[in-house]
Amino acid sequence: MRINKIEAIVLKDEQLKEKDKIISLFTREFGLITANAKGKKWGSRLERGSIIQSLVYHRRGFTLIDCELSWIPANIYKDLGLWCKASLILESVYKAVLPGEKNLQLYELLTKSLKLLDELRPAETICLSFLVKVVGISGYYPVYNKCQRCSSRRTHGYLSYSDGGYVCSNCYPSSGLALLSINDFAMLDMLNSIDLNDINDSFCINKNLFNAVINYYENVFENMLYSTKVMEQIKR
Repeated sequence: MRINKIEAIVLKDEQLKEKDKIISLFTREFGLITANAKGKKWGSRLERGSIIQSLVYHRRGFTLIDCELSWIPANIYKDLGLWCKASLILESVYKAVLPGEKNLQLYELLTKSLKLLDELRPAETICLSFLVKVVGISGYYPVYNKCQRCSSRRTHGYLSYSDGGYVCSNCYPSSGLALLSINDFAMLDMLNSIDLNDINDSFCINKNLFNAVINYYENVFENMLYSTKVMEQIKR
């Protein structure tokens, strides 16, 4: 039996009994792990989105012995709209990484994104930039500079997962995808390269662009992002 002290972000939790939970943690040391949390009233220490300092032992799996809160997203918890966007970010990490796959770059990106959301920075732009960066970090960043079918210059067109990036409207005339403008593709480039700290209210994110990124992510990782459905219901 080996006991480790690790920093972790709570991605997901499932209540089993009054004092027992199964939790999914994204950690610096081990990447994504699932741990049993038994025999205690854990309270708010294991809320999704919180950052904890935890003691775990590893023997055929992880068991959480104890933990202390390092940080909680207090403002996010108070605002349903913010919480939905934070949930989308947490869900996207859970579905993008394999268990035990250490990814310090993604861990730091997730930490920064949650803290900026909690500081009430532009939530939709941070959320979209995060998703674009996750796709890039995972090695699936789309190519935008020319059509991936006919090599024509970029104008308006589509973000096609099967083609690996931009496809012009002539090559993809009957697509069910959202039509994006040349400015939308320029925005995608910016969202990938910009430091999240530099995002401000001047960024303009439209529905087509947001939906195109969600669709691309879901095709890359072959997983639905169910948090988007909740976000749509709240907007109605």
